[in-house]
Amino acid sequence: MAVYACDVIGTGTDDDPFRPAIDDHLKGWSAVDGRADPTQATGSMLAFCDPSPEEAVVIAGDARIEVIA
Repeated sequence: MAVYACDVIGTGTDDDPFRPAIDDHLKGWSAVDGRADPTQATGSMLAFCDPSPEEAVVIAGDARIEVIA
C-alpha cells in the first residue's frame, strides 16, 4: 500500500466534496484529514491506496501529491 500527502481539492459542497488530489487519478483510496479546519480546503490529507504501476507514474508527476511511502 502506498501513502501520499495530498493537497485538498473540492469546494466542500455535496456535489464537490473536499477530498485528496489523488482522487483525480484513481478511486479506491482512503484518507486521513490533516486539516486544522475541515470547513476549508487549505491543508492536506494523507491518502492510502494501491495504484497500478501506470497510475503511480502519473501520480508522481502531480505537484499536488507527495509520495510518503
